[in-house]
Amino acid sequence: MTTIIARATFDYVCHPLKCPRCGQTSSDICGINLQTKLREHPTMDSLRVGDRLELREDPSMGGYLVIHPPREPLRVIEEWVCDECGTSFLWAILEVHDGTLASVEPAELDESTLESVDLVTGQALFLFPTVETVELMALDPAELRARIVRAEVERLAELAKG
Repeated sequence: MTTIIARATFDYVCHPLKCPRCGQTSSDICGINLQTKLREHPTMDSLRVGDRLELREDPSMGGYLVIHPPREPLRVIEEWVCDECGTSFLWAILEVHDGTLASVEPAELDESTLESVDLVTGQALFLFPTVETVELMALDPAELRARIVRAEVERLAELAKG
């Protein structure tokens, strides 16, 4: 008999966030499906502001796109889903200071936000056709930021059309 041991690849972040689409604040703070792969050994824990995080040495191993070399405090864009209206591909900035989750704030995926963060979740790659993924991973950070912003602007324009 073969035993298969599966390891968790992420943790959840539980925090009330206000949806930029419907304007409601999440009633189920753990129901926003905000996953993070920041910890070296994720265990599908429900993390909250104030919790300690043992960060990965290499964020790319968690699927993150490096926008700036990681610095203190570490600022990371993650994706979440509004538990009120169901809108997905909403964005939040997690800030980790001295190994502690210091804050979680909703954010727009625009140039000023990308300029202020170190890492972006690999979920952002879903803004692009699959064939572009390898090309995107090879871009310098400035071009990567510009491409992500363009893709998000195009996505939001399509959503606005209905």
